[in-house]
Amino acid sequence: MIFQSLAPQFNFNEALKHLFSGGEEEDANALKNHLLEKYEGKSVELYGKGRAALAEAVRIATSGEGRVLVTGLTCNSVEQAVTAAGCRPIFVDISYKDLQFSKKSLTKAFEDYSDIKAIIIQNTLGVPADISFIKQIARTHNIVIIEDLDRFEQTEVFTKLREINLLINNSKKIETEVVFIYAIKDDMFL
Repeated sequence: MIFQSLAPQFNFNEALKHLFSGGEEEDANALKNHLLEKYEGKSVELYGKGRAALAEAVRIATSGEGRVLVTGLTCNSVEQAVTAAGCRPIFVDISYKDLQFSKKSLTKAFEDYSDIKAIIIQNTLGVPADISFIKQIARTHNIVIIEDLDRFEQTEVFTKLREINLLINNSKKIETEVVFIYAIKDDMFL
């Protein structure tokens, strides 16, 4: 599963607009249909808050049990989402060089805990995590990677992710379905 979260970055006027805006069920259905068509998905769920979407992604990935690794440099919303999913967050030390999981800290987490079910990657301050090492350790321990692309401003990533999703799920080498879940700020398609 790859979970993409795009947290809203509203200025004061935009925040007021969204605070007092209303939508009808038909508007939500129109957005769902648009996303299904654009990204050739199977289903779409809409969430009012990023932490609710993240909690659902964690719950789906872990069946609501076990531990989830998160970077030691995170916000309380991530911890709340993991807890709301029925899991226990494990805060992993970061490298002072790139503010991401260090290889040493990740390796130690797997030595200390046998019930790790997922890892949440946050590209803190736009600095990318060492995804190759994280993928390697995830495969070794059979855990799910959830990537939170907070504050991402471009929609082109979704076209690429759709292409990747189609390639992965049409490959005869992949034995289990890979599910992509997207949490998208509501003005992304306006």
